[in-house]
Amino acid sequence: RSFGSCKNPDKEFSMTPLMDFTMQADFNHLREKLKKINELLNEKDEKIKQAKEKEFLLKQQILTLRNAKLSEDVTPSDGARTQKSKPKCLSDRLRRAELRLAKVLAETEKWQKCCDEKDSELAAERTHARDLQTTHKADML
Repeated sequence: RSFGSCKNPDKEFSMTPLMDFTMQADFNHLREKLKKINELLNEKDEKIKQAKEKEFLLKQQILTLRNAKLSEDVTPSDGARTQKSKPKCLSDRLRRAELRLAKVLAETEKWQKCCDEKDSELAAERTHARDLQTTHKADML
């Protein structure tokens, strides 16, 4: 039998119920996977937003501590004014705030990198889903 003399060409290319079931299962699996990836991305976006809020608050706190001055000039008994300086407790608080800021910035960077990875994974899954849909449509023709 030659390929050109097929009596019913549509019948040869029609999908069997098993193929249709398999394609539907693939689409359902992809749909669930995309849903989970979107949930993860939303969670990561929320964590990045929280980290950026922490970063903003810590930067404000650091600015406040850096600009903090003694409430009054210290005047020794000989009448000479001394240079204003920040009390040790403010310097310690500033150092701790800067350390917390560095930690938050590192955490934000980590979440951003994770989001970028999930974005590329999501794009790959979407491409795969589109390819499956195209194959499915071609099989239906």
